[in-house]
Amino acid sequence: MAQNRKFQNLIKTEFIAAQAVSEGDINNDAIITDYIQDDAITNAKTDLHQAKHIKFVWDFATDGGDSLMPFIPLRAAGTETAILPGNAVIVGAWLEPTITATSAGLATMKIGLQTNDDAFIAATAFDNGEFTAGAVTEMTNELPLKLVASEGLVLVVGTADLTAGAFNLFVQYYEGN
Repeated sequence: MAQNRKFQNLIKTEFIAAQAVSEGDINNDAIITDYIQDDAITNAKTDLHQAKHIKFVWDFATDGGDSLMPFIPLRAAGTETAILPGNAVIVGAWLEPTITATSAGLATMKIGLQTNDDAFIAATAFDNGEFTAGAVTEMTNELPLKLVASEGLVLVVGTADLTAGAFNLFVQYYEGN
């Protein structure tokens, strides 16, 4: 049996004729989750016509919430790069707070791009429902929009510092021309 396994590994896809393997040839559960590596299919491995997604995160414990900073860069979740590609057409974004935002003052928060810092949500009070844990809010301020160059996303804190909070921001985009 070991010899057959070695032989099977020698057959490469270029030697398989088109339509040689049909859906009926594949057993149910032939490819199970255990055989697929985490993040094996990335945005870069999908074609131009597929919607792409990236998850950005902010957490006060890691990133801070200082209102005097020009902006706080959002990080990508996992091993992704926290940059949207040039010519990306952003068609949607959803905010999911995981820890409710708090402030000792009247802090405001806006989320956007480095070149358009309120593209996703304009300055909004920290205690507004959008920033309450458990809520999911569609970001629509200036969406959809097209990027000219590659850009990161930012959080801008105004008026007063934040003292707690965390969120995920899910962004859906297409590769434009």
